Amino acid sequence: MKNQKYEHIVYGASVNGVVKSLSLMNEGKSVLLLNKFGFTGGAITESLRLISKKEEFFKSDNSIKSQIYKQILDENYSILAETTSEFIINPEVVKMVLLKFIENSNLEHLFHIVPISIKNNTIELIAKEGLISFEFDHFHDLSNEKVLSHLLTDENRIVKRYYNIIVTKPKNKSFLQFNKIIRDIELKDGRYFLSLGINKENEIEANHHAQIIADELSEYLDKSGNRIQLLPARIDEVII
Repeated sequence: MKNQKYEHIVYGASVNGVVKSLSLMNEGKSVLLLNKFGFTGGAITESLRLISKKEEFFKSDNSIKSQIYKQILDENYSILAETTSEFIINPEVVKMVLLKFIENSNLEHLFHIVPISIKNNTIELIAKEGLISFEFDHFHDLSNEKVLSHLLTDENRIVKRYYNIIVTKPKNKSFLQFNKIIRDIELKDGRYFLSLGINKENEIEANHHAQIIADELSEYLDKSGNRIQLLPARIDEVII
C-alpha cells in the first residue's frame, strides 16, 4: 500500500463497491478497496446470485455503473439466459469486467483479507502479509450483505439463505422434482441454474446444511444423467 491512511475505505468489490470507489477517486479522494475473496463481483460471483433486472443494464446516463453494465453486455457469453425482465449473468464475465475497471484506473485494492475490528476510524484486518491496520476518514460497507455494518451496529436482521448452483445439461428433467429447489432456469446451452432453499438461521449450520442438500441433489442428478458443474464460494444471504 502506498500509505496507511485513506480518506475513504470501501469494503466489498461488488459492482456497487467498485462504482463507489471509482466515483470517489474521480473526485480526487484517496481510496482503498478491500475484499474478502481474491476476485471481484460480490454476490454475483461469490454466491452465484446471477439474476439481475434488465432495467439496470439499459440506463441512458454515462455513470460508471452504466459503463460497467454496458461493458458486461458487450462481452461474449455474458448472458446465460433471460426472461422478459431479467438477465442471468455469467459470473466470469462480471469478474473480468470489474477487474479491468479497477486495473485501468489504478485503484488501490487489497483482496484476500478478513476484517477483525473497526473502531476509532481504524480498521484492522488479516491479510497474506499478516496483521495490517489502516486509518480512514470515511468507511463504506458495500458488500451485498452489509457484513461489517452489521458487526458495527449489532442490529437484528432477517436473512433468507439460498444455495445457488449450475448443473450440466440433463438427459431428462426428473431432477427438478427435488423438493429443495426454489427456482430453476434453463440456460441457453441446456444447463440449469438452480436456487436451493436453506432453512437455517445460524450461518455455520446453514453452510453445513447446504452441503447436505448438495449431496442429496447429486443423487437426483445421477438419475438424470448430469451433475453439479459450478458451486458458489459461499451461500447466498439476502437481507429482507
